[in-house]
Amino acid sequence: MGIYRGAPGDGAGRRSRGCLPSLPPAAHRRRVHSRHTFSFCTTLTITLVPKMSYTVSVFMKFALAFALLASWAQLVLGAPTASLERRDVFVPPVLYPHAGTVWVKGQRHNVTWDTTNAPVNITNKIGTILLRQGDLTTPLILADGFDILLGRIEVTVPWVLHGSDYSLVLFGDSGNFSPQFTITSSSSI
Repeated sequence: MGIYRGAPGDGAGRRSRGCLPSLPPAAHRRRVHSRHTFSFCTTLTITLVPKMSYTVSVFMKFALAFALLASWAQLVLGAPTASLERRDVFVPPVLYPHAGTVWVKGQRHNVTWDTTNAPVNITNKIGTILLRQGDLTTPLILADGFDILLGRIEVTVPWVLHGSDYSLVLFGDSGNFSPQFTITSSSSI
């Protein structure tokens, strides 16, 4: 319910429902701008809308400034530095063991891979060889800490279940799988 105070002798202090609903638009404008009139609803509209739009404007300016600052920071932090040299990824193919190879538990074998096309700058030259069965890489480390450019490393066949779906994963600069081979418990098979 709005409060309407009109000019003196105009029934000042009477209450009306809403903001001057019975006055025509021209009279409403005249009374709103009159020195002796006060309309609670009109005052709220005049004072709150500009403050709200000012608040929204300040918020939008802050949000835009923050977004620009965040974008600039991401560009600066993501830019490569001049001190880093270009490095290449080296994916040497595993030559041995190959398909059809049979290893016996406890024996020693040389795992070999091709290093003929090695780039000059390799990202990670430290190698690791893991055993893989089927689609899962096991936690068994057969060799680690060697130079990937050696081209071979001797490993001992671990004590695992008999199977024909074993392969090796050669890690260094990247991970490369050997063809599947067999590990058995005796050389008679």
